[in-house]
Amino acid sequence: VGRWAGPTCEECTIDCKNGGVADMTSCTCTCAPGWDGETCEEPCQNRSPLCGESPGWPTLDLCSNSGVLDNCHQWCGQCSCTSEPCAHGGTRGGVPSNYGEHTCDCNCVGRWAGPTCEECTIDCKNGGVADMTSCTCTCAPGWDGETCEEPCQNRSPLCGESPGWPTLDLCSNSGVLDNCHQWCGQCSCTSEPCAHGGTRGGVPSNYGEHTCDCNCVGRWAGPTCEECTIGCKNGGVADMTSCTCTCAAGWDGETCEEPCQNQSPLCGESPGWPTLDLCSNSGVQTNCHQWCGQCSCTSEPCAHGGTRGGVPSNYGEHTCDCNCV
Repeated sequence: VGRWAGPTCEECTIDCKNGGVADMTSCTCTCAPGWDGETCEEPCQNRSPLCGESPGWPTLDLCSNSGVLDNCHQWCGQCSCTSEPCAHGGTRGGVPSNYGEHTCDCNCVGRWAGPTCEECTIDCKNGGVADMTSCTCTCAPGWDGETCEEPCQNRSPLCGESPGWPTLDLCSNSGVLDNCHQWCGQCSCTSEPCAHGGTRGGVPSNYGEHTCDCNCVGRWAGPTCEECTIGCKNGGVADMTSCTCTCAAGWDGETCEEPCQNQSPLCGESPGWPTLDLCSNSGVQTNCHQWCGQCSCTSEPCAHGGTRGGVPSNYGEHTCDCNCV
């Protein structure tokens, strides 16, 4: 039987090919990796896409079934794939859809391809630059993704928010990193500048397609903060260059809707804030708009020599009362 021969079947005539080693006791071959069959002349293969597949034959204990064993030599361990390594993390075998002559093909990772995964096939879009050593893209500002085809975004309003994920050390958590690519620095917003002091990114409520919107200051608006939307009230005059109002006498505030007032009896008072050089202090300036010249009292005259403003005890709604003589 088998490869035994001779008058009393004591002569082993087996001839192992392709580096196979003959066991003269059992008259069988132990095949080198990549080979199979009685004399190691057949490539190591699975003959069915069901080997290791579910539904199919998902577990190795099914190899005790002769039908599975006959069809799944590599998967069942009857033979092994060649030991020639696959580069860049690729592996051989173990992919059910690779069967027949493709059983032992390299299963390459990422954008590596070719017989041993040494060919980088990545194609970086939108100005991305390919690193052919790692087969990855470095995306241009504004873009993200393996091939730089996705806009740079955060996917959650929790990125940088408190309560939420307020500090960057949380980016070590994969769930945070997956949702907060821009915030965690996986990508960056476009370098197209925002005008008039606007900035891109960094506002948690701007996420998704709005992640890299310009965050405009004051009354500036529009995609790049070049549109002045200020509306000056009560006779105020808009300066469209600075997008601010110059208020008419008697009025104050960003849009001239507040009366001109001091908010403290200390404005110009001694002890208190007796001299105007103290207006360089933000706390004094905030409380003493009229005294510091941020606004002026109405020009409506007071009769008989009376004057408006300048009396510290007249503050709040009485700041611009007439001081009668």
